[in-house]
Amino acid sequence: MKYFALLSLIVLFSCTNAKQKEFEQFSRLEGSWEMKKGTTEFKESWKRVNDTLFEGTSKMTMDGKTLFSEDLQLVLTNDSIYYIPTVSFENEQEEVRFALKTATKDKWVFANKTHDFPQEIIYVFKDKDSLIATVQGMENGRSQKIDFRLKRK
Repeated sequence: MKYFALLSLIVLFSCTNAKQKEFEQFSRLEGSWEMKKGTTEFKESWKRVNDTLFEGTSKMTMDGKTLFSEDLQLVLTNDSIYYIPTVSFENEQEEVRFALKTATKDKWVFANKTHDFPQEIIYVFKDKDSLIATVQGMENGRSQKIDFRLKRK
């Protein structure tokens, strides 16, 4: 029985350590990002709060008027890593959790198949100062995809 308990602790520690290492890769997001197209601007910024949390914000404006804004979190829990947006004036200001589905060096895919739109949020790094954030999924019976081509500010 002691052997089983010790083995369980070792497995738990190694899984936690692996998740922690995987979570470290999100430090690439730290800082400010932006995209400008005509009079439309999209800005996203991130900062590390501690070993299990990154916080961010994003905002889209057109002609100086806010189209949407959201508070963002990347959270490491015991079971997964979650991307959690809370969008102003949507979902009754409630957070929506997207679980990390896949992660490679330059691409992260978060998914929530039960959400209305999007069902996936994807970050792809082109280089250290350029990334594409994509929201995609089904909306009103049609496949939709929106890319935000961001540059580090």
